Amino acid sequence: MPLPGIFFETDLRFTPSADGELTSAASRLKETALGQHRLMLQARHGDSQMFDLVVLAADGSWPSFRDHLKRLEAYVRELVCAGIATEEFVPRNVDAAASCFCASIISLWDPRIIGALPSSHCQLSAHELVSFAVAALRPSSPGEESMAAK
Repeated sequence: MPLPGIFFETDLRFTPSADGELTSAASRLKETALGQHRLMLQARHGDSQMFDLVVLAADGSWPSFRDHLKRLEAYVRELVCAGIATEEFVPRNVDAAASCFCASIISLWDPRIIGALPSSHCQLSAHELVSFAVAALRPSSPGEESMAAK
């Protein structure tokens, strides 16, 4: 396995906490998205040569990078299913919901974007971006629908 592949499998492999506080699908989804972002930022600041290889893998759409994104999306899909099962999220096409969620926060996961932006730019908006993306999966309150129509 090429070096970036090993890096994606080990250093950038996010492991959700076993903390009992994260019982909701939304909490686990936020933790996963922000945790993956933190790992990418740590990689950027930790070993610049390895991070350059990770960016190269993303630029070249290497199988290791594609597999990494597929694993993330599969886990997001599981969390969306869990949220639908508990009625935390609105029933919908799970594949489309997971794909849209991942696409909406890709700026937090893509090393090409993370490497190009000042770290303070990504860091400040990460929580708000993830919160917004998770909120899109939830049922809207009656007031939100009328506000959106205006």
